[in-house]
Amino acid sequence: MADLQAASLADVHAFFTKWYGPNNATLVIAGDFDQLQAKTWIEKYFGELPSRDPVSALPTEAVHLDTTKRYYREDNFAPSPELTIVFPVAERFNEDSYPLRFLGRLLSQGKNHRFIRLLSKNEKWRPQSTAIIMAVN
Repeated sequence: MADLQAASLADVHAFFTKWYGPNNATLVIAGDFDQLQAKTWIEKYFGELPSRDPVSALPTEAVHLDTTKRYYREDNFAPSPELTIVFPVAERFNEDSYPLRFLGRLLSQGKNHRFIRLLSKNEKWRPQSTAIIMAVN
């Protein structure tokens, strides 16, 4: 919030000019519609908007953890135990991210996946688990 309050009108204008152009936007049309009519309307309403300077992709940063971080919380409204383990993985769209996502599904989806078998051995734990392997960038 402090950054927003410290921004000048010129800063806001420069930000808008850089990031809010038709070449950095996605238009989604959903539902039952006539494709030719939709294309006509898109050209009519958006065709005259000039493109802005191309936006370059942000560089990816490798995740590095110096120490293990732990957090414990008891919730009175959701007393069911939950264990979350997080590891740094390859960034999204990296060639390694696809096999890692597949590995997560292999380990955690289906009636007889490996995590269910592991958790079912301990009767105190509920036999329900999910493994999501993805990068947030």
